[in-house]
Amino acid sequence: MKPDEKAFLKHTRKVLDESAEALDAATLSRLNQVRQKALQSAQQSQQQLTGRRFMAFKMPAAIAASVSIVLFGSWLMLSQTQLTGPDKLALDQLAYDDEDINMLVSDAELELLEQLEFVSWLVVQELEKNNAG
Repeated sequence: MKPDEKAFLKHTRKVLDESAEALDAATLSRLNQVRQKALQSAQQSQQQLTGRRFMAFKMPAAIAASVSIVLFGSWLMLSQTQLTGPDKLALDQLAYDDEDINMLVSDAELELLEQLEFVSWLVVQELEKNNAG
């Protein structure tokens, strides 16, 4: 600062201090009330600004979470879609039909069930015959 500015500020401060000392009690009280309202208003503005900053953080976080959920759900749906080609054929061959269930619950076929290795060989032969034909 220049010396002229310092002198001006010093003189201005002195005049304002003298005029403030000359104010009556009612005016001082009113000035204090206005000051308190201004401070409250500034504090509320700061709180609102802080709330907006928090919301500014929450919105991108919410968007990122939503995108993550959509991507994960899409991945799950795609991984559970119907299989085609050789994989689907293998799954179809593993599915039980009525004859298999009847064989499992009937008493007449109990001997075959006791010879599980033979039964599994029969099933493999049947599957190979179905695939060839």
